[in-house]
Amino acid sequence: FFAKAQRVSSRGLHTPLRLPVGAPRAAIRRAAEQGRSQNTQSTHSAMAATSSIPTHGIVRSAPTDGPTERFPAGKVLETGHMDVGDGHEIFYEMTGKADSPHVAVYLHGGPGAGCGPNAARLFDPEFYRVIVFDQRGSGRSRPNGEIAKANKTWDLVADIERLRKEVAKVDKWAVVIGGSWGSTLALAYAEKHPARVQSLILRGVFLFDRASIDWLFNTGGASEIYPDAFERYAGAIASGERGDLLSAYHRRVMSDDMSVALPAAREFVRWEMSVSTLTGMDDAALDAMLADDGFALPFARAETHFFVHGGWFPDEAAEAAGEDPGCPEAGETGASAAAAAGGPCAMGSGTVPYLVRHADRIAHVPTWIVHGRCDIVCRPRAAFEVFKRLRTCRLEFVHNAGHSEGEPGTTSRLLAATEDAKRLFA
Repeated sequence: FFAKAQRVSSRGLHTPLRLPVGAPRAAIRRAAEQGRSQNTQSTHSAMAATSSIPTHGIVRSAPTDGPTERFPAGKVLETGHMDVGDGHEIFYEMTGKADSPHVAVYLHGGPGAGCGPNAARLFDPEFYRVIVFDQRGSGRSRPNGEIAKANKTWDLVADIERLRKEVAKVDKWAVVIGGSWGSTLALAYAEKHPARVQSLILRGVFLFDRASIDWLFNTGGASEIYPDAFERYAGAIASGERGDLLSAYHRRVMSDDMSVALPAAREFVRWEMSVSTLTGMDDAALDAMLADDGFALPFARAETHFFVHGGWFPDEAAEAAGEDPGCPEAGETGASAAAAAGGPCAMGSGTVPYLVRHADRIAHVPTWIVHGRCDIVCRPRAAFEVFKRLRTCRLEFVHNAGHSEGEPGTTSRLLAATEDAKRLFA
């Protein structure tokens, strides 16, 4: 329940709504008495006690707004590989409070990046259970790098649902959290299974529309802001193929000839990593990352595979012809609620992206969006378009951040969101 909610009128005025309130402060005190680490978690508890459940509005966060230190790693409760069929086994790990009914699932980016070691540490391990997993073909999932067979957006959505039923064993996810491609997947899952999601936390929203893909990978978008890095990225492709750099890279990274595939994969990943943080990555650190062929090649293959196919999201014409793989099944439509009017969508592609067209399916879901104001990879416009179509959404533009989850301002606001979400369950 919401301690306070606000409704935005057509004139932009906010009218408070009073709703039932639980006892979040008492819950926080009880958790604090159960052996939380004194320095880190008491800070997060104080933050939760003073912040609010999402009101529908936009916040422009200050450069040093809240703690940036993540929670301690939670106790590992279960780990393994789940056979999801089609030759794929996905790696998963569940940590946190063993008897907690509040289970969060973390969706990594890429596609193909795999989960980092600190993903679950965005959550209080004495309140939540947290499941992280490597998506098909990614990280520790088997076979690594397999994308040609049964590795599409809707296959991954089905995997999340299977994890809910067989590993989490809950009726609903307490939180579905995802950043970048993970935000795309979170929206796709929630719109397909709106009755299975109690809240959403999105970071660096990406909608897989044509304009956003071209902005990042072809001439005329990010290339105008990072011309030096883009010149290297484009220079690895023959001049006659530079009209569609993404497709040219896809052809190369998918080659069976490793002398072609590996150099292309390194340059493709180098470009994206070069524009992912506000201050840029250190060249030595970037070189060390790209020296790992077990990371660069599967990552580049998965990304280009998904991007050249537009994420398998049907356009409006295909939907009119009856194609909608994300349509909720009977009994999974969630609460009946109309989306906010939203107004026209100005993504620049000429069509409204699939995930925006169907945001009405999740208009009732409490949502936090954290987006770097200087995010070059995922345009802030995408976050704004989703925000406009939800009824209870807090959108925070972090002024001192680019795309990365690890930038302090972004980490701070994600930690605040996972703490705020506790009040839904008080």
